[in-house]
Formats: sequence, C-alpha cells, structure tokens
Amino acid sequence: AWTQVTVSFMQLSDGDNIKSALGKLRMSVHKKRIYIVAAVFSTLLYVPASFGFSFTQFDAVQQGSEIRITTAADLSLSDDVIEALQANIDIAVVLQVKIYRNREYFWDTLVADTEIAYTISTANIYSGFSVRSSDGQLDVIHDSLEAALDAVGSGRTYKIAIREETDDTSNVGYRGKIRIFLDRSKLPSLVRTTVYFVKSWKLTSGWTEFAL
Repeated sequence: AWTQVTVSFMQLSDGDNIKSALGKLRMSVHKKRIYIVAAVFSTLLYVPASFGFSFTQFDAVQQGSEIRITTAADLSLSDDVIEALQANIDIAVVLQVKIYRNREYFWDTLVADTEIAYTISTANIYSGFSVRSSDGQLDVIHDSLEAALDAVGSGRTYKIAIREETDDTSNVGYRGKIRIFLDRSKLPSLVRTTVYFVKSWKLTSGWTEFAL
C-alpha cells in the first residue's frame, strides 16, 4: 500500500527550513510505521481461539443415594496439543463432578468428588488414536483424532453414589458442579513444567453449577 505524504516548504532558499521539513517528514513516516505495527499486533492479540472445551448436553437426576448425570461435550484441541500427541505424548481429558449436600446454617458438605479420565494416545501398531477411560467403559482405537475426540465427548450417563449421613433423605437437597478439562498434571514432568502456563494448553469448559 502506498502512503501519500505532503510537505510544504515555506522558504526553499533557506537551508535550515528545508532540513527542518525533512526531519518532520522522517518523523511522520516513522510514527506511521509504529502505528501500523501496533495495529497489527493488537489485532493478533484479539484473534478468537479456535480451540477449547464446552458442554453441548447436560442433565442431572437424583435417584435415592445415586445421582445420574448425562453429558456430551465438544472438544477441540490446539495445534500445540495435537503436535504433542503426534510426538507420542499421551494426554488426559478429565470429567470431574462434585456433589454437595445443602445444610442450613453450616457449610455444605462435599459428598462426592468423582473424576473420569480419558487417555488419548497415538496407536503404535495401528495408524490411529486410542482412547481409554479410567472406569473401563471405553477402550477403542479410532482412525482419526477427530473420531477419538468425538468418542470422548459423546453422550454418556454416569452414576455417582453419594454418602448418606441420615436415614431420612427425603428433604435433603443437593447441588453440584461439573467440568471437563485437559489434565496437565498427568503429562510427563518435563513437558508439564514447560507448558503449564501456556494458554494453548489451558483447555477447560469451566465449572457448570446445577441444583437437584
């Protein structure tokens, strides 16, 4: 792109005026360059992320001393995480649920803290990605990473047992919160310390709270 700059010389015969005008011209062009660089940099800072985790379905129902939670999630990995997978570094996607018993005049009691970890890794024998869940409900190999992520995020119902402190639970209320995130603590120690504060590795849906 061409930038048109106009400079007026009041006294062309005066060398000092010419030097002064040229100095102003150089300063003006320099400022324009700084402005353009700053504008491009600020634009890069606000480019929306193309990765992240989010819930697409959620339902929670209490049945006696058991809570059944049905969820589905959309999982999109950053390029950095994908490159780590391709370098044979396993990643763990964790679904975490916390259940609290409501208590009057006291702190609510934590009655369940459940984590289901899904380990995604490259299949050494097969050309694909394997998915294994910590509860043993999922152990498959998929041809593509997209299919593996779909398997982790697909709709599934989890049964969570809650601790009972009284015989009569008919009037007891519960609340909970749920999230799905990439667990960086399960990475190899060298990788973990390198990427812990890197934004592209902070993949989480954040907590979703619910009442029962």
